[in-house]
Amino acid sequence: MYHFCIYTVSLLASQNSGFGHMIKIMLQKATDLLRIFIFFGLGAIMLPVSSGVAQPSSSDNTNQHIFMPTGITPVDPLPSPAPTYDITTRSRWGATGFESVIFTPGNPSPTGVQLNPTGTPAWSVGNYHPFSFTYSAYTGVITWSIDFNRDGDFLDSEESKSSTSSTLIGYQFKYLNLWMSGSSNAPNTVDVRNFTVNGSNLGSFTSNANTTPIEWSWTDDSGWFQEVVVTGEYRMSASGNSGESNRMWLRLGEKQLITYTISYNGNSNIGGTAPSNQTKDYGVNLALANNSGNLVRTGYTFNGWNTQADGLGADYAAGSNYTTNAALTLYAKWTPDTYPVTYNGNNNTGGTAPSNQTKTYGVNLLLASNSGNLVRTGYTFNGWNTQADGLGADYAAGSNYTTNAALTLYAKWTPDTYPVTYNGNSNTGGTAPSN
Repeated sequence: MYHFCIYTVSLLASQNSGFGHMIKIMLQKATDLLRIFIFFGLGAIMLPVSSGVAQPSSSDNTNQHIFMPTGITPVDPLPSPAPTYDITTRSRWGATGFESVIFTPGNPSPTGVQLNPTGTPAWSVGNYHPFSFTYSAYTGVITWSIDFNRDGDFLDSEESKSSTSSTLIGYQFKYLNLWMSGSSNAPNTVDVRNFTVNGSNLGSFTSNANTTPIEWSWTDDSGWFQEVVVTGEYRMSASGNSGESNRMWLRLGEKQLITYTISYNGNSNIGGTAPSNQTKDYGVNLALANNSGNLVRTGYTFNGWNTQADGLGADYAAGSNYTTNAALTLYAKWTPDTYPVTYNGNNNTGGTAPSNQTKTYGVNLLLASNSGNLVRTGYTFNGWNTQADGLGADYAAGSNYTTNAALTLYAKWTPDTYPVTYNGNSNTGGTAPSN
């Protein structure tokens, strides 16, 4: 099948070029090739281009504008089987005049969300009327408004309706669909222009001049619509009869609950495995993993999870509830092991031993000096030793302790000494003993 699209673009041409300031581009889509025909007056140039050019998705794209949206991607071809649509807004001209409604799952009747004011609506056939449609997965609120009477004969409340569906809170949609159909009463069309989705202007669209509907579908570049804001203008070329109507539907389909991935990182572990990823559903608390994979790290103790590898982010206890609707990467929080270093006066007769210290894994510790002025009668303080009898390892006061182990240090006492001297006292021979 060949599809033709016409797109008008501006061309800044020289006055002497012989060309006008406007050109038209026609795209012909075959199975493996697109060609661009650029018309200059009565002539034409054919240019082959990549088949990846974005186009509206439709069973008949005739006379539709080419668009290159930012953030919104056309779906071509339409999915088969057709998507299931969970939200539908329908506007049509029927036997009773203009009608516009919102349908949602579990609420097949449009009662309470129908735009159909008392009396005959002053819809101006052939004129464009603005409309807007919004949906938020975070609130479940659907709004639909259309100005069918721009003279203001009807109240705003009759031109705008909203519906809150608790069953849709937290659901995102894969497809946004525009469905349009003319009337069998006469060769009529339904036209939409300035069709804008989440800030991307997707152009203008025209239905067939019969009852065969045409539809276009889009998806967000992220793959899912979580919030949707649609605006545009809508007109009918003629009214319908009791059997058929000019119709336009806006639909959201293929709903999926929004989920968030919770991933775990062992964060320099030397053994064990990080827990498998978890999936949090929107609005549902998730019990975070314990240290189910027995993560270990030399010199450290597992102490839950943190949002940063350096442990300076938000803490999450193992097994606690995660309530935030957001993806999360959790790092094992490692608390360095610590080792007590204690001091003993070792038979001191005065002063006090230093307070205990704590050695942290991998961090040198400056040992205490004789800060408490330890004394022992007949002895002099001479640093610290790992044994009370002084026969262990010596540690100088104020030196660095580098070993990752607990330690008890005893004051090392050196006995005081006294000189004894001898004098011959006028001896006439021999020598006095050595001192």
